[in-house]
Amino acid sequence: MGKAIDLTGQRFSKLVVSTRADNKGGMAMWNCSCDCGGTTIVSGKDLRNGKKTACACENKNLEKGEFKNNLKGMRFGRLLVKEDYYNDKVTSHHHWCHCVCDCGKETDVVSTNLTRGVTKSCGCLMRELIAKRNFKDLTGMRFTKLLVTELDHIDDKRGAYWICKCDCGNEIIVPASGLQEGYIRACTCTNYNFKTDLTGKHFGYWEVISYAGNSRWSCKCNNCGNTKEVLTSSLVSGASKSCGCRTEYAHEDLTGKKFNMLTVDSYSHHSDDGNYYWNCTCDCGNTTVASTKALKSGSKKSCTCLHGIKTAEANSSRFLADRVYPQWFIDELYYEEDKNNLDKLTTTSFVWFKCEVHGKYLQRIGDHIRLSDGTALCGCPQCSNHVGITGSKAENEIKEFIETVTKDNITKEKILDLNDGGNKKEIDIYLKEHNLGIEYNGSVYHATEGAVFDNKSMKYHQQKFLAAKEQGIHLISIFDVDWNTNADKIKMYLKSLLVDNKKIFARKCEIKSVDRKVANEFTDKYHLQGHARLSSINYGLYYNDELLSVMSFGRLRLQKTEEGQYELHRYCVKDGYTIVGGANRLLKAFEREYNPKYLLSFSDNDYFMGGIYDKLGFTNDGQSTPRYYWFYHNEEIKREKCQLKHLKEKCPELLQEAYDNEASNKEDYVMLKLGACKVYRSGNTRWVKNYVS
Repeated sequence: MGKAIDLTGQRFSKLVVSTRADNKGGMAMWNCSCDCGGTTIVSGKDLRNGKKTACACENKNLEKGEFKNNLKGMRFGRLLVKEDYYNDKVTSHHHWCHCVCDCGKETDVVSTNLTRGVTKSCGCLMRELIAKRNFKDLTGMRFTKLLVTELDHIDDKRGAYWICKCDCGNEIIVPASGLQEGYIRACTCTNYNFKTDLTGKHFGYWEVISYAGNSRWSCKCNNCGNTKEVLTSSLVSGASKSCGCRTEYAHEDLTGKKFNMLTVDSYSHHSDDGNYYWNCTCDCGNTTVASTKALKSGSKKSCTCLHGIKTAEANSSRFLADRVYPQWFIDELYYEEDKNNLDKLTTTSFVWFKCEVHGKYLQRIGDHIRLSDGTALCGCPQCSNHVGITGSKAENEIKEFIETVTKDNITKEKILDLNDGGNKKEIDIYLKEHNLGIEYNGSVYHATEGAVFDNKSMKYHQQKFLAAKEQGIHLISIFDVDWNTNADKIKMYLKSLLVDNKKIFARKCEIKSVDRKVANEFTDKYHLQGHARLSSINYGLYYNDELLSVMSFGRLRLQKTEEGQYELHRYCVKDGYTIVGGANRLLKAFEREYNPKYLLSFSDNDYFMGGIYDKLGFTNDGQSTPRYYWFYHNEEIKREKCQLKHLKEKCPELLQEAYDNEASNKEDYVMLKLGACKVYRSGNTRWVKNYVS
C-alpha cells in the first residue's frame, strides 16, 4: 500500500486539516477544524472529492435562502459563481449556482457538481478538448453505401458528426461512432418502396420501360439496345448500370494499383449484381481474386496471410509499442517478470499507457487495441466515455453504482472455464465476497450475426452463465439495450444482492388475493421484466396493510394448457425488503386453493440463478434455447417484430430479394441487409413441479 498524501495545513472549503487521525477501514483519516469553530474527522478521499466540506454545522437549522456552502464569488474551473439560489421544481438538490464562464456564456449548475469538479465550464472546455485531439479524419472514406464528404460539427458528448452522401444520391449527417461501429450503413433508401414508378427514369445506361412484377423492371440498355429485367434495388443502389456490354470499360481500371498487401494484375470478371473482380498478387507471393468494393473498403487486404500476421503481431506488446501507438505506450509492465519477455506477451497482458489528457492508466493490450482503433483516440477509458464507445461508459456507471452501495473489492477475473479447450474467460466485474459476477454486453460486439468483430456463437452467453453457476458464481449479463431503458430497475436489483435488506418474517404477514391491476402495477415497479400478460391469479403478502410481495400464476405459455396445469409467472418483493419464507407461503396458498397437478416456471439466466425454485420443491428441467433480438439504429427489435409477415409489409423489396437469391434464412438476409445485428441472450432455465406421481 502506498504512503498517504500529507494534507496537513491544507484547506478544503470550510475545513482546514490539522493532524493525522487513526485509519478507518483502510482509509487515511484527518482531524479537521471548521470555520464555525467545530472539529471533525474526515477521510482524505472525501476531502479531495468535495464530498465533505464542513462539520455538522452545515446541517443545522438551514432555512430558505441559506446554503451549506455559500459559493458566491468562488471560481471552479472556468466558471465564476455570480449567485446562489434554490430551485425546488428542477431538482431535489435545491442548491443551484448561476455562473459566468470565461467564454462569456452564462449557465446554471448544481452546487455539488461544482464542488466535486464534475462541471468546470459551460461546455466549451469539452468542445475544445475534443477539437484539440487528433480525431480520425473520415473525409473521403466509404462505409457500405455512405461516402463521407466533410465534417458537419463536433458534439460535446458523441464527438464528430459527418456529412455523408449515400449511393442513392441523398445526403445525411451521421455520428462517427455510427459509421465506425457499423450500425449506420445507408440512408433510408434501404427501405425504398418498390411500388414507386420508375418508368422513364435512367440508371447508368439503363432506361426503365415498364414494371415487370416481383420488384423487377423491364429496362433498355442505351449502349447496345438490349432489354433485360432488373431488380429495383440494383437500379436504385447503382449495382446494375448496363446489360454487361460495357464490362471492359465501364468500370474504373484498377490495374497496377496497390491496396494494402494486394497489387492488381488484371481484370477478372463481373457479376450480375454489378460487382467487378480483379486478379491480384499478394506481397507473400500468392494470388487471389478480389472485388473493387473489397479492395477499396479494405475488407480484403491480403490473400488471407495477413490474418496470421495480425494475430502474431497483436499478441506482441512490442508491436503495439513500435508500430501502432508509440506515443501512448509506456515501457512499464504490470508484472515485473514480463519485462524480459516482451515478445511472449499476449493481448490479455496488462501494460501501462499514457493519455495526454488523463495521464497514466493500466490496461490490457487487447482492450487497448479495441478502444483505440479509430474511435477512442488513445484507448484511455475516460476518453472512450467522451466519444461514446458502446459499453465503456455504461460499464463504468455500473462500477460507480456498486461502489456507492458496497466497499467490497471490484476486480476483473479470468476464471470461467467453458470446457471448450480454450483459455478461461474473463468476468468484467467480479465481487469475490458475494460470489457475484457482472458482464456488460454491447450488442454490436456480442452479436451472432453482423457483429463489429468476431461473431459470437448462439449459446455463448448461456455457456458463460452455466460455467459460472458450476463454479458457484452468480453471473449477471447486462445488455446495452436493457441498461439504456431499464437502468433504475437493474440498479435496484443489484442493490438487493449487495445490501442487507429489512427482514420481515412471512408468518407476521397476511396473505390476500390481489386484484390483477394492483398486482401488475406492483410487478411493473419491482420486477425486472414487469408483469406477465398471462398472469390471472395473484397472491400478495401484506404487512401492516402494506403490500410487500406478489406471486402471479396463469396458464402455460407457448403450449396447450390442460386441466390442473399452471405456470408460475412472477415473484417479486418490494425494494428494500426481504420476506423470510414469503415465496413458500404464497405458493402454499395457491396450492391449497387450486390443487395443481403440474406447475411450470422459467428463470431468466441473464439475471437469476433460480435458487428459489430448489427451496420451493421444483426440479431443474434443463435449458431453453436462447432467445434473440435484432439491434438496429441503437434500439432493440424483438424477434416477433421481424417475422416474414411484418418484413413483407415494411421491406417488401428486400424480402423479395431474399426469395430471388433463395436465402436459407430470409429474416437474417433482410435484417443484415438493413445493417442490423442479431444478438442471442443467455436463455432460460426450465423448472417443473409435479404433484401427481
